[in-house]
Parts: sequence; C-alpha cells; structure tokens
Amino acid sequence: MKEQKIPEQNMPEKNIPELSMKEQEMPEFYTCLAAEIKEKLAALAEPVYASFSAKLLPGTEHILGVRLPVLRRLAKDILKRLPKEDGIIRYLQTASAQSFEEIMLQGFVIGYSALEEEQLMAAVERFLPLIDNWSVCDSFCTTMKQMAKNQEQCFALLQNCLDLSDERPFYRRFAIVMMLHYFISEEYLDRVLLAMEKAKSDHYYVNMARAWCISMCYISFEERTTEFLQNACLDDFTFRKSIRKICESTVVRKASKESLQLLLIH
Repeated sequence: MKEQKIPEQNMPEKNIPELSMKEQEMPEFYTCLAAEIKEKLAALAEPVYASFSAKLLPGTEHILGVRLPVLRRLAKDILKRLPKEDGIIRYLQTASAQSFEEIMLQGFVIGYSALEEEQLMAAVERFLPLIDNWSVCDSFCTTMKQMAKNQEQCFALLQNCLDLSDERPFYRRFAIVMMLHYFISEEYLDRVLLAMEKAKSDHYYVNMARAWCISMCYISFEERTTEFLQNACLDDFTFRKSIRKICESTVVRKASKESLQLLLIH
C-alpha cells in the first residue's frame, strides 16, 4: 500500500464564518468554544471529501470531511480568541477529541502557538496519545517548526519516543517524521541514520516513515547515506522501500539510481 497525502490545496473550499462567542467568560468560555467548534466543523463538512479521506486512512473513524487548509485557518482563528495567559493549555484540557478534525485542530493549535519551551513540550506530550493515523501525525509534524528550534531538547524527546515499543507506533512515527523535517543536517545526520537503523519495527507506518527519512537523507547527503545503506542492518522491507523512494525522486541522478538498484541484488 502506497502512502498518499491528503490534498491541502487546489480544491474548492467553503468560507469559514467568524466565531461568534461571547467574550471570554471562565470556564464557560471553553465550554462554549468546544460546542461552537463542533457546530462549525459540522457546517464545513463535505461527505464526499470524508469518503475520499477515509479511503486513505483505513481504520480511522469519525472523519467529517473538512479540508486541511480550512482546519489550519480555523486553528489560527481559535488562537486569536484564546486568553493569552494559559488559554492554550486550558483549551487543550477541554477540547473534544471525538472526531478526526477535532484532533487535527488541537495539533494545529499547538503548532501555531507561541508557547514557552516547557509548556510546548508538555503540550506535545499531552497530544501524542491522540495520534492514531499517519495524516494527523504528519500534518502535526509539519506545523511544529517552533518545537524544533531547541534542537537538543527536541531530539531527546524524539529519541525517547523512538525507544518505545511497537505498542505505540505513532509515537515512533512522530519521532521519525520530525527528524526527517528538522534534523537532516550535517550536525545530526549520523544520529538520524543510527536512529533509523535501531528503530526496528513490525508496524507498516513506522517502517514506511523510516524509509522516507532515509530517502531524504540520501537526497541531502548522498555519499554518506549510500555508505549507510551498504553497511546498516536494516530489515528487508525498510531497505527496499528506502531504495524505491530514492529512485522515485526526480532530483536523484540516473547513475545514482542504477548504483542503488545493484544493492538490491547483492
């Protein structure tokens, strides 16, 4: 099964109406916010798009069919309305997680927030148990640019997630996707590749992420990643998927692809 990205652009979208809540009365504000978000999502839902998304996310339930760009804008709108002091934390404590879109919204609010480092890490750790599919995982990661600014602390958290068992596969995928977005650099390359070798798994979405990460390492550091592929102890699935993803890239030279293909027959 080939992973596909749920499209975020180039599709017609519905206009997002302004939130109409009364000003921030506590704790009624958060109760009203949760209820209003449900109403808004129901109004923005597209059944045809929900069916399309469900095909890409087998096993994921309660997909309403709200497009990702709409959810991103709604998350930013929510942030504007939250009280500055502890507003984001209280929103996360009271937000509903009954639908795919409500969970995605929480991830986007965290990613777009300006939380201090300690609060941000705590918010991420609170959110991780809600991730149960690759779409929420990967969309959350692409929004977490702020978290990656403190690279050492972030990498330590990611390593802890990778060290968990396959009983928590999306903790592990989160770590891998964060690494491929923010840690493929001269400083971190060896640590990332070692992490990909050690993150052995029986879970499809973990191993697909490992292959994706290795392919991205190859695009930026061809010689060092080739040496890794020649010597690393990778399971056959991840090894072959890594080479396949590299060969699917339009930026890799034909000669390099041919050399990689030879590794498959040795």
